[in-house]
Amino acid sequence: MDNAERRMTTGRQTVEPHEDENNVYVNGFVIPKGNSQEDKNKREEETRKMYDIWCAENTSNFQYNKSLKDTITLENTSVSLGKVINITRVSYISTLAFYYLDYVLQNAQELKIKGKGKTKPTSKAQQELARGGGYMQELEIKHINNPFIKSIKLMIAVRRNGNKFMYSLSAIEAKSGRRNGK
Repeated sequence: MDNAERRMTTGRQTVEPHEDENNVYVNGFVIPKGNSQEDKNKREEETRKMYDIWCAENTSNFQYNKSLKDTITLENTSVSLGKVINITRVSYISTLAFYYLDYVLQNAQELKIKGKGKTKPTSKAQQELARGGGYMQELEIKHINNPFIKSIKLMIAVRRNGNKFMYSLSAIEAKSGRRNGK
């Protein structure tokens, strides 16, 4: 795993994710695997901690994406953060995917598949984030060097002026033998 992949959102040394029967552990975060309300609440709490650390260390609230050759901004709004939390509450694999936020923002690539990629906003939340005639764009990162995740989807809103904002991030494929947390 290269250094960009290893670090969460910081330059701190990290350890490889490891697990026991009930949890995944990575750099002091404890991500429950279960589906009880308590487990979901704990995943939400861990996601918020990860987000707070990311914001404290990325005061500009954006990252440069190599594929788009542009920046992707995270807005602290109920739209984008709320969507991410709803996803990470349901799936421990998606909570773990959020841990790699910097790496995903920097390295996710445009999809070149017919019917995928750029689409019109379909929900009220997407329309709010894309404001004024923008569109949604799906990016993906495959083959992340992680023992749990095979690929991660990043959905961004692109406004008419070209500014890009993260809408959601989720693991879309767990490694063989792992459940996607649903």
